[in-house]
Amino acid sequence: MIRNKLKYLKHISDSVQQIANGNLGFNINIMGKDELTLLAQNINFMSNELENQFQHEREIEKGKNELITNVSHDLRTPLTSLIGYLDLLKKGNYSDSEKYKEYLEITYLKSQRLKLLIDELFEYTRLSNPNINLNLCEVDMSDLLQQIVGEYIPIFEKEKLNVIKSIEVKAPVLIDIEQVVRVYENLFTNAIKFSMKPSELQISLQAKGNYVIFKIMNQVEEKPSKDLNSLFERFYTGDKARVSNQGGGLGLAISKRIVELHNGKIYAEYDNGFLSITVEYPLKK
Repeated sequence: MIRNKLKYLKHISDSVQQIANGNLGFNINIMGKDELTLLAQNINFMSNELENQFQHEREIEKGKNELITNVSHDLRTPLTSLIGYLDLLKKGNYSDSEKYKEYLEITYLKSQRLKLLIDELFEYTRLSNPNINLNLCEVDMSDLLQQIVGEYIPIFEKEKLNVIKSIEVKAPVLIDIEQVVRVYENLFTNAIKFSMKPSELQISLQAKGNYVIFKIMNQVEEKPSKDLNSLFERFYTGDKARVSNQGGGLGLAISKRIVELHNGKIYAEYDNGFLSITVEYPLKK
């Protein structure tokens, strides 16, 4: 009996050494039901937790590197073009005043594009801070959504999108109004960019269980070939056009982060030519 315990203790000691050498996730074979068994179980738990933490940190580091790469690419493109046009203006390489105005307008648009990219990057970074505080207050989601939709109706009509809405339910929620408004604005802008025109745009709000569920559905020319969850990744590249062609490529990623900060969920679905994005917020108890 003592010999077996000493043998098992040696096995535990060797296993701890494996973990100390960097073999995170290494597990000890569980035998018996005594104090050594409990010790082995605790060590296994610690080993698995260390592996999970290490994996999490590795993913964060990978995400940072990808973000830097994408930002560098997205900033370089308009910046190179901007410098080119400024160089033409500086050297006086334009035929007349109309060409001068044209170049000036292009440089302005390129600078605005850079500003949008930087603003979105700043906002995404700020929202990624685990210590961020939301300015929560109780509102009726139905009233808030009706107001935002009303503001966008002229834009929808200009873009030949016929809005069909169903927003009748009363839905008290505890939210940061400014941030949630940004989510709706991002989703509306995204729908305007990538909808077939003319077509229908369906907007609905309903209460189900402990959640209020918002859905926006627009008709698209083709189904995105990638996993629909990729829509909410930073700098997602779509089939029809890169999101960053008209935005910074972070709009949906920012929206996802805002929804998650409210303990909600956001996801996309595709059905018979329609792409829908659903957002679920917990109702105020």
